[in-house]
Amino acid sequence: MGGSIAGSTNVCTGTNSTTLTLSGQTGNIIRWESSTDNFTTDTDIANTTTTLTATNLTTTTQYRAIVQSGACTEATSATATITVDPTSVGGSIAGSTNVCTGTNSTTLTLSGQTGNIIRWESSTDNFTTDTDIANTTTTLTATNLTTTTQYRAIVQSGACTEATSATATITVDPTSVGGSIAGSTNVCTGTNSTTLTLSGQTGNIIRWESSTDNFTTDTDIANTTTTLTATNLTTTTQYRAIVQSGACTEATSATATITVDPTSVGGSIAGSTNVCTGTNSTTLTLSGQTGNIIRWESSTDNFTTDTDIANTTTTLTATNLTTTTQYRAIVQSGACTEATSATATITVDPTSVGGSIAGSTNVCTGTNSTTLTLSGQTGNIIRWESSTDNFTTDTDIANTTTTLTATNLTTTTQYRAIVQSGACTEATSATATITVDPTSVGGSIAGSTNVCTGTNSTTLTLSGQTGNIIRWESSTDNFTTDTDIANTTTTLTTTNLTTTTQYRAIVQSGACTEATSATATITVDPTSVGGSIAGSTNVCTGTNSTTLTLSGQTGNIIRWESSTDNFTTDTDIANTTTTLTATNLTTTTQYRAIVQSGACTEATSATATITVDPTSVGGSIAGSTNVCTGTNSTTLP
Repeated sequence: MGGSIAGSTNVCTGTNSTTLTLSGQTGNIIRWESSTDNFTTDTDIANTTTTLTATNLTTTTQYRAIVQSGACTEATSATATITVDPTSVGGSIAGSTNVCTGTNSTTLTLSGQTGNIIRWESSTDNFTTDTDIANTTTTLTATNLTTTTQYRAIVQSGACTEATSATATITVDPTSVGGSIAGSTNVCTGTNSTTLTLSGQTGNIIRWESSTDNFTTDTDIANTTTTLTATNLTTTTQYRAIVQSGACTEATSATATITVDPTSVGGSIAGSTNVCTGTNSTTLTLSGQTGNIIRWESSTDNFTTDTDIANTTTTLTATNLTTTTQYRAIVQSGACTEATSATATITVDPTSVGGSIAGSTNVCTGTNSTTLTLSGQTGNIIRWESSTDNFTTDTDIANTTTTLTATNLTTTTQYRAIVQSGACTEATSATATITVDPTSVGGSIAGSTNVCTGTNSTTLTLSGQTGNIIRWESSTDNFTTDTDIANTTTTLTTTNLTTTTQYRAIVQSGACTEATSATATITVDPTSVGGSIAGSTNVCTGTNSTTLTLSGQTGNIIRWESSTDNFTTDTDIANTTTTLTATNLTTTTQYRAIVQSGACTEATSATATITVDPTSVGGSIAGSTNVCTGTNSTTLP
């Protein structure tokens, strides 16, 4: 009789120990046997005692003892089973999120666990302390939280120790508060700068907004800091910040206003005239001004020095002058700088007046022609003068007409006319300047390179140019056609190209013809593709030879690699061709090719395997034995 075994139990996989005890048998214990498939197959255990200790099982296992009484047939005991429970796994919780304090609802979902859910736990201090939640399902709904809370599930697999899931956190954000903005002020239109500062807000600044109509309409400003600098305003503008605390609704700050005053404009004065020295009276009238008249000023030296006149009206009467006198008004608009009106002059004859020259311009060096015209002079034109150093030195020009034509200049030149009224001292006209621009030079572009198609970035830099950059141009057909790029800087950054592209800059020096830079090319390489290898096969260990062939790749073959452990580790093979011959293998080996297309990342081909079979061995037969006469059976394995 085989008897029965006591000790069947459940254990946790890994470290465990169970003692099985056989009783009720008749005969000697020949061996024990174990199986993980209910003895469809079994493994002999060399043990002839009545107890068997099984340790560190990882799979549910059946045990039995084989008993034989003398020459009689072996008997098998009843089976004992040690059931192995998998290790408890807590799993992970999906659903971590941010909610706004007050009314909220979040569903957390546990997955990836091994074992039964014993309970859930919550904590507001990262589980320094916790609160049990009676819930044995995979989902938990948390509602109306006012404090950031962590959640976890407690899971147990059979006889194994409890496991704790990863933590999920529901972050509770405070209600958004917009705050207030300091810095409202008056500025002068044009060049101005005002810094506004937000304080008292709760939450992150999402953006600022501006409006010129008290936010009937508004414009978004991409700024997430507490300060905003508004520059060069020309219209009174309101500003506010949009604040959001986590998942809460956005809040709007109080409004700040920057009031823009129009630029002070001095205007012009009507009434300039010639008067005879002695008894005279002239009324000057200011018009076209913007702002309040602060005072008038007079001068007899073209305002090298001046005398204040206490007059805030638009008219001024000058009487009994004996010296030519200039007059101007000082005007101020709000916060703007004072402006000076155009000057009015009351000329006391016979003083000479030089006049002014029209025709100042820019020309391109080389072939050019400009006509200058003198007007506003009092007296006869004695001569013209030219200079290339702002009249530190000058050259006389024999011309007594009101026009002068200057041709083919190569250097910036100043011109003026010399005028004399009767016996009076000569007067010099205002200066006219013909600015000579150097010839446009396109320059050259550094940065030509190869990039991999898709995600890429290249910066091109222009140097050696003469003139201003008007634009950049790009082309994918060597500028048979081109596309304008609105960029006037010396650098151009191109991103995410998928086609080889040429670039150039268009440069213009002043009045000169545009020039084109040398071309830079960004060559786009196709993505590396590893391809597949034909030739996987079985060979017999020892003398063998197999040729593997790579196809379908994109790029150059950098090397081949081999491995005997499915590329946990690998060995480089110096071979850059599409075929590889492996000879005399003794171990099953995997092969792959490493391929790279230009500047792109290397790609790995599919794996080919040469399976090495061991040499055939005939083996020996066990099973010679004594049997009891009559009914007997012997198995020769």
